[in-house]
Amino acid sequence: MGAAETLSGLEASRDFFEQTVGGIPESEATLRQAPDTWTILGIVEHIVVAERALLARLTTAHLSDSVPRDPAREARLAAGLKNRSAQVKAPERAQPAGRFSSLAEALRQFVEARNKTIRFARERAEELYSLTAEHPFFGTVNGIEMLIVMAGHSDRHADQIVAIRSLKSERGHTRYHELQ
Repeated sequence: MGAAETLSGLEASRDFFEQTVGGIPESEATLRQAPDTWTILGIVEHIVVAERALLARLTTAHLSDSVPRDPAREARLAAGLKNRSAQVKAPERAQPAGRFSSLAEALRQFVEARNKTIRFARERAEELYSLTAEHPFFGTVNGIEMLIVMAGHSDRHADQIVAIRSLKSERGHTRYHELQ
């Protein structure tokens, strides 16, 4: 996957996330499926925090000419993020902590963060395969791989939000708990 395809993926995942979250009323932002799960607002907050942190890792990444292109690994990263059956605990620093007062504010912050990521990808397109950074779960990645992970991460959580909302529409509020 080259820079142009990766950039397209970032834009598509931004649009998907924005469409998924944009129509949710604030009254649903603080509902959760169970007491030990994140609210929709918490999920969006997590995405904002993760996006900013991963972009920071990329902007300080080292240039290396020894990073091999590995299309098979790129495909595994993209596919692995789509598989929501494997749950991963987010690092403490990326957990929801009430950073945003509304879903609309959190969504604006996500779009702003993703647009910065897209600008970075455009500006550094020629050297993305030469950047090496550490990802908390995937270890050393090149710039393209990090961007694939970032796009897939927001898609994964957008799918989670779609699933939460489909439960609500099918079953009403019976499976939800108010944020306490």
